[in-house]
Amino acid sequence: MKSQIEQSPKMHPLARFNYLPRTIGCVMTMAGLISILYESKSILLWAGLLFSGILWPHLAFYLTKISPDAKEAEYRNLLIDGLIYGVWMTVISFQIVPTTAFMLGVFLDNMSTGGFKLFFKGILFVFIGIISTVIFCGFHFIPESIVLTTFIFCAIMVIFVTMIGYNSYLQTILVIRTRKKLKSNNLLLEETTQEKTNLNQVSQMVNSSLNFDDLLTSIVEILLQVSHFDALTVQLINETEQTLNFSKLYIPKISDEKLSQWRNVNISILKMNSTTTYVARDKKVLYFPKITADMLRFSADREMYDICPYNSCLLVPLIFQEKSIGCVALFGIETAVDFSENDIEKFKRYIAPIAIAINNARLYDDVKLARLEAEAATQAKSEFLANMSHEIRTPMNAIIGLSDLALKSDLSRDKQFDYFGKISLSGHSLLRIINDILDFSKIEAGKLSMEKINFNLEDVLNNISNLISIKAEEKKLEFLFHIEKDVPYYLIGDPLRIGQVLINLTNNAVKFTESGEIVVTIKVDEKADDWVRLKFSVRDPESSKSEHPQATGDKTDLYRISSGHYNFQPEQRGAQTAVLNC
Repeated sequence: MKSQIEQSPKMHPLARFNYLPRTIGCVMTMAGLISILYESKSILLWAGLLFSGILWPHLAFYLTKISPDAKEAEYRNLLIDGLIYGVWMTVISFQIVPTTAFMLGVFLDNMSTGGFKLFFKGILFVFIGIISTVIFCGFHFIPESIVLTTFIFCAIMVIFVTMIGYNSYLQTILVIRTRKKLKSNNLLLEETTQEKTNLNQVSQMVNSSLNFDDLLTSIVEILLQVSHFDALTVQLINETEQTLNFSKLYIPKISDEKLSQWRNVNISILKMNSTTTYVARDKKVLYFPKITADMLRFSADREMYDICPYNSCLLVPLIFQEKSIGCVALFGIETAVDFSENDIEKFKRYIAPIAIAINNARLYDDVKLARLEAEAATQAKSEFLANMSHEIRTPMNAIIGLSDLALKSDLSRDKQFDYFGKISLSGHSLLRIINDILDFSKIEAGKLSMEKINFNLEDVLNNISNLISIKAEEKKLEFLFHIEKDVPYYLIGDPLRIGQVLINLTNNAVKFTESGEIVVTIKVDEKADDWVRLKFSVRDPESSKSEHPQATGDKTDLYRISSGHYNFQPEQRGAQTAVLNC
């Protein structure tokens, strides 16, 4: 069942105000009429006097109170007043003073309340009262009035004019207040409309791009536009390091050097060394209308103030799904900025969609970074498999080539021992490579360890020579080693990794060289008491004519022996170089 609650109509101010003047005026009018008609014995006349003088004001107020339109009801009451005036003017034979008082009342009351339109209607109702009374009672005209009647009706006119004047004053005040309120409402409406427009622009701007830097630039433009501050910083929480990092700085009044100093200020959530950490933790807005150096309690705040003094500051937390993700700080550098509670609440409404957009942009960057890392991992796997294919083919070629030579030739015992020794060596090399492929999962998990064993560098080079020399002989290339005298042979480390790197380099050299010689040079690059850095260079004469890949890299712990490390680096165009610390 649908229920409806009816509200009582709102009382018009005229109805409340006219109640008292109408009551006083009717009582005094009744007194004046009694001074004229006191000798009458007509019951109807006295009943009319009691009705118009005593009952009518209260009845008029009640009818107005229950009417759905209080203003129209009061207009109707004024017309009935005119009708009553017309009746009594006829009854007293149009005596000049009372008639003047009645007509003046009709004019002032109707003009002040409803203008000319209501005034003419009032005159019409006066004539209706006169005509009705003439029809029933006849027409008489007595120009003079007794002194008491004159005094009473003159008093009525003075009181009535005073009441009308006061009523006009109150209506004027009411109109002025209404206009002020209307103007205030219009301004509020314009501000609300402008705020909605700005919020829509904020939503459009912050959602138009998921690029984090572009988003922060848009945020700066928006927030400086809706506030009077002249500097702004956006600080986001680093969950790993528990710090507030400056993701965006806009302080146009300082140099790039000072801007860099400001950016390097360390704000620790654990140490709580800045006011912004409390804002981010407690999710509360803090506003400082006037700031001086002695007010700053925290070290990071003092450090920023020393770089660039500011006069006022507004700190607003960035909250996404009830979790604080950072803080926006606005500064008044040139002058202090006066912000009211209403301004702060309005500013918080701008911050809400910005926090959502920042969180979305960070998620997008995280997804983008994860995708790049996945692509890099895929590329690394591809390169690893490609390198492994080269390393597998090299010992396989040696095994197949030496086996073919052994089958096709009448070999002496020494030759057989040499060939089968090389085949065995190549087989072990292939086994080590296969073991590396099986350990690929360990590489991805970061659990692959390097060996630290005693080895002879000459054995590593002999192994490389056995694997590469067959392919070099097929292309009629000369394969040489140049080892400087101060190079030590007995080392501690991982000979398999050294061999893998040199095999890759020499394989590339054989692959892209058509004639001439390939020289592997080994020399001491740097030496200490407990370690040595060896420099391996693979050079071929055709490399200057080709664009084959160079072995490159940086100083990372790809290979470690004792306290040294192993990395790739280009020596010159046409040379492939490896450096080894032992």
